[in-house]
Formats: sequence, structure tokens, C-alpha cells
Amino acid sequence: MSEHICMDPESKIIQFFIPKFHLKAHIQSCQTSFSFNFTHWVGHTDGEAPGCGWAIFNHVASSTKEMGPGACHDALDDYFGDSHWKKRVGFSTQWTSYPH
Repeated sequence: MSEHICMDPESKIIQFFIPKFHLKAHIQSCQTSFSFNFTHWVGHTDGEAPGCGWAIFNHVASSTKEMGPGACHDALDDYFGDSHWKKRVGFSTQWTSYPH
């Protein structure tokens, strides 16, 4: 792989956090160790944004629950691809109608 796109794992620090909504369900040591509030350079966030996108796919569960792993992966890939395509098309119409 090209050197300019490879990440040197020894030069990176990966930190894990617990989203604020879920934080109170954890023990005290987790609340302080994995809180967004006590971490430098994070800014004000609740950490819940990645989970918000899943709500529109809740109805897919009834379609995929009886599928095997391969079929389930293909179906989810199709749903996500369709969703991303609709977002992409929506962006183009949104930006072309934006007043300059």
C-alpha cells in the first residue's frame, strides 16, 4: 500500500468514549475515564450522532431477521447504498437552489 495513505499505528493515539446518554449506566470509573467532558480537544458533543442515523433503518430488521449472514449483508448494503444515493442527489438539488 502507498506510504502516504498508510497509518503508522505507533504514532497514533486512539481514545474510546461512551456517548453521554449511555454514560450514567456505567460504573463511576467508566464515567470519568470514557467521558467526552473530561477530554481535551473534543469540544462540546454528546457523542450520539453516529447512532442517530440508524433510526431510519429500524424497519429493515423485520426484513433481515430470518436471512443468513450473506443475504443480510447484501440487503443492508442495498439499503445503505440507496440511502446514501438519495442523500447525494438531495445535496445536489439543495446546493443548486442555494442563493449565491
